Amino acid sequence: MKLKVFLLLLFLFYGVVWLVVPWGSLVGLFFGVYVWLWVLAFLVVVGFSKVRVGLAFLAVLPLVVSSVFPPALVVAPFVLLFVFVLMWYVAARRFGILWGFLYVVSVHMFAAVAMALTDLVTGLATRANMVGLNPYERVDVAIFLTLSSAYFVTANVVAVRLYKRFEKG
Repeated sequence: MKLKVFLLLLFLFYGVVWLVVPWGSLVGLFFGVYVWLWVLAFLVVVGFSKVRVGLAFLAVLPLVVSSVFPPALVVAPFVLLFVFVLMWYVAARRFGILWGFLYVVSVHMFAAVAMALTDLVTGLATRANMVGLNPYERVDVAIFLTLSSAYFVTANVVAVRLYKRFEKG
């Protein structure tokens, strides 16, 4: 239980690391770890196991390696596809195939809509995209990542409670 809480807190506050570390050419490492923590946050809420953590790490490895070897980004779309399939598999083991698929889609849609509403009200995502990797204006990116993490964790917790009735015996 302590490990799960630690992983959720690490995921929530990983965006703040963007402010502290000058990433430069290691930006692929930052986002690879962020995607891995994203999957771990999903696994903590839906179904955590060492094998799934290892699969998630192997899935994001091309993003991490892209910092040193940029051609590794060629497989980035497949990384995201594999991460989606892994999430669907984990949710399907808990809720069934159809409800697992709907769970994964609904959780990500909630996080996307919440971020879109936040951007509509505050313009945060727009500012974060405009400043991008500017080392002198990185606050918007850190806030954006922290907020999206919070929305994703909230969506997972709420959706699990809503889907409890669909759980397999």
